[in-house]
Amino acid sequence: MKPRDLWELMTDIVTQCLQDSLTDSPELMLDDALENCPSLSEEEEALVREAVMGTLHFEKVSEGMVRGYRDCMRHIVTNRCSMYLVAYMMIFQYTVLGGHRIRELFYRCTTTPRLVEYLEYMLDPESLMEYSNPYWSHHYDMNFITNSIFRPLLEITPRVREDVIEWLLNKTAARVVRVDESEDVKYPTTRTVATQPPRVTSAPEEHPGKLPPEEVRAMLYTIPEKRPPRIDYRKPPQNVARYRRSPTEPIGFSFLNRQPRQNKVIEEPPVCHAEPPHSSREELRQMLAKPVTVRMTAAAVRREAQTYLKQMEEQKRSLEEMEEALHNSRDFEEWQRQEKTREAQRLKVQFLNRKAQIEGVSDNVLQRRRRVEEMNRVVSSQVRADLVLQLGSLAVAKEHKAAKQHKQASKLRRELEESRRRAIEQAQRDRLSAAADIKAETKQLREDALEEEERVRTQRLILIQEIRQLRERNRQRRAEMHEKNIRLQDESPEDSAYGGMCVTALREKLRQAKEESDRLEEERRMRFAAARQQEREKIEALRAVCANWRQNTRRAREEDLKSKEQEAAKLKARKSEEEAQRALQMCDALKQKRKDRRREFTALRAEERRRNNELLLLAKGASYIEEKHWSQQELGVINRLTVAQNKELRSGFRQPLS
Repeated sequence: MKPRDLWELMTDIVTQCLQDSLTDSPELMLDDALENCPSLSEEEEALVREAVMGTLHFEKVSEGMVRGYRDCMRHIVTNRCSMYLVAYMMIFQYTVLGGHRIRELFYRCTTTPRLVEYLEYMLDPESLMEYSNPYWSHHYDMNFITNSIFRPLLEITPRVREDVIEWLLNKTAARVVRVDESEDVKYPTTRTVATQPPRVTSAPEEHPGKLPPEEVRAMLYTIPEKRPPRIDYRKPPQNVARYRRSPTEPIGFSFLNRQPRQNKVIEEPPVCHAEPPHSSREELRQMLAKPVTVRMTAAAVRREAQTYLKQMEEQKRSLEEMEEALHNSRDFEEWQRQEKTREAQRLKVQFLNRKAQIEGVSDNVLQRRRRVEEMNRVVSSQVRADLVLQLGSLAVAKEHKAAKQHKQASKLRRELEESRRRAIEQAQRDRLSAAADIKAETKQLREDALEEEERVRTQRLILIQEIRQLRERNRQRRAEMHEKNIRLQDESPEDSAYGGMCVTALREKLRQAKEESDRLEEERRMRFAAARQQEREKIEALRAVCANWRQNTRRAREEDLKSKEQEAAKLKARKSEEEAQRALQMCDALKQKRKDRRREFTALRAEERRRNNELLLLAKGASYIEEKHWSQQELGVINRLTVAQNKELRSGFRQPLS
C-alpha cells in the first residue's frame, strides 16, 4: 500500500477510536478496520497497529503538542488527528522507522508550510517549554516529560532538519529568483526556476526597456515593520477601560437610612432528576486509564493453572511425537545411508576389477601384437581369427555380467523398497500406538481427576451429613432432657429442679457434657483445618506454577524483543554504512564532475580570450593598443594613490584623541 493511503487509513482509525472510545473498545475497532484491508502486508499491519495504539495511549502528549502549537502560532487546527499522529511519530517512532519512511508518510498529510512550521515548533525546546509544558504538567511528571519527550526530540533534531524538513521544502514549488539590490532594476522580477549555468556564455539579449509601476519599485526598498508582540491572554490587561465619570451618589434622602426589606427565603424541595448524573468524558477516561488491582481468587488461580498445565501437556505431547518421528526417520535415513555406502563400495570394486581386466586384456593384446610383429607375417590371419574369437567371448561375458548386474540391482531395489515400506508401516503403527496410549493415558487421567473430585465431594457430603447428625442428636438430647425434667417435675415436684440429682452429680454431668462438646468441636475444627491446609497447599502450588509460567513467558518475550532490537540495530548500522559509502561515492563523482566542468570552462575562456585578442589585433592598430595600454597604466596609478590616501585617512581617524 502507498504511504499516502497508509496515512489516510491510520488517520481514519484514530478519528473513529477517539469518537467512539466510550462505546466500543479501540482494539476491537482496530481489528475490524484491519480485517477490511486485506492488501496490507504484515509489516504495514504492525506499523498501523503500533501507530494507532501508541497515539491513543499517549493522547495527552499529542494533545499538549497540538495545543502548544495552536497557542504559539495563533492557528486554527482542523486536522487534529493527523497532527496527533505526526507528534507521536516524531517523539516515539522516529528512531525506529527512520527519516526516509517518516517523510514519505508525512508528505501531503497537510499543507507543506503548515507541516514544516509544526515540525519546527516541535524541534524548538523554548517554545515547547513555554506553551506545551503547562498542559503536560497536569497529566505527567517532570521526569517523564524530560526523558521521554524533550530528550528524544533534542537527539533527532539535526537528522529531522536534514532528512525531513529539507526534503519537504525541496518538494514545494520553485522559489523566486532574487535580484541583487546593488544592481539597477531594469526588468520586472518573475517566478523562474533556477537552471544550470550554460557552459558557453553568450551575449545578453536586448530586452525592451519596460519598468514596473512605481508602487512595485517602492516595495523593493521598503523595510517592513516589526511584528507586534504576542498578546498573552492568560494575564489581565494593564490598561483597563475606565468610566468617563463616577456615578452620582444621592445624599440627603431618608430612604437611604431604612433597613432594606428581606425577601422571604422559600425552601424548595430538592429536584429529582429522571436520570442519574453522568460523569464527563475526561473523568471516564481517567477512570479507565487508572490501573485496578484484581485479587486472584482460588478459582481464578485454578483456571489459570489448568490453562498453563494444558499448554504444557500439549507442548510435551507435540515434542514426544516429533521425537518419535525424528527417531524413526533417523533410523531409516541411517539404514538408507549405509545401504548407499555399501552399494557405492561394491560398484567401485566392480569398476576397479573391470578396469584391471580391461587393462590386462589390452596388455595381452599388445604383447601378442609385438610378438606377432616380431614373428613372421605368415600367421597374421590366424592371429586375427584368435583375436576376433577372444573379442566375441569378451562381449558375451560383458553382456552376461551386465545382465547379472541389472538383475542384482533390480533385486536390491526391490529389497530397498520393501524394507522402506516396512519401516514406514512400522513407524505408522508406532505413531498410532503412541497416540492411542496417549489418548488412553489422558482418558485415565481425566477419569482419575473425576474420581478424585467425586471422592472430595463425597467426603464433603459425608462431613456435612455428620455435622447435621450431630446437631440432630444434640437437639434430640436436649429435647429428651427437657421431657425428662418435665416428667420428673410432674412425678416428684420436690426434686424436679435437679432431676433427683445432687449438686455435685449435676456439676460432674455438666463438666462431662462440656468436655464431650469441646472434644467434638476440636475434632471438627482439626478436620476443617486439615482440609483447608490441604486446599491452601494446592493453591500455593498452582500459584507457583502460574508464577513460573509467567516468568518463563516474560523471559522469552524479553529475549525475543532483545534479539529483534539487536537485528534492527545491525540492520540500521549496515544501512548507515551503505548510505555513508554511497554518499562518499556521490561526493567523489560530483567533485570529478566539477573538476571536468571547470577544466572545460577554463579552456573555453582561454579560447575566447585568444580569439578576442586576435580580432582586436586585426581590427585595431598598434597605436590604439599602445594608447590603451598607457591609459590603463595611468588608471592603475590613480587607483593606487586613491587607496593609499584612503588608508591614511582611516588610520588618522582610528588614532585616539590626545
